[in-house]
Amino acid sequence: MIDWTAVGAALVSVLVGVGMGIAWWQGRAAKAAKLDAEVAASGASRSIADAEHTLFKLLADRLTTVESDLKTVRAEQAVERNHARQLEIHIYRLENLMRKAGLEPPEREFIVG
Repeated sequence: MIDWTAVGAALVSVLVGVGMGIAWWQGRAAKAAKLDAEVAASGASRSIADAEHTLFKLLADRLTTVESDLKTVRAEQAVERNHARQLEIHIYRLENLMRKAGLEPPEREFIVG
């Protein structure tokens, strides 16, 4: 005769073993997924750091260019101011010469722009 208790115990043991195997497999998959997520997060952090470094470098290069351009513009402006002063002195001299010759110089009309 068949001992159904032993068969039932064997089936339960097999089912428990299969269940534990599945649980182990799922735990392993969960650990692998967690590790993959950590690696992805690390890669994202590295990408962000690289992007920030690149952006800082671009801004630093652009600042250097702007400073150089500003220095050039200031030098050009100094030359223009000097030229304007020289013209002003010349106009005053011409007006004085006209007055000495008995002529009244025309009134100045300044056009801004």
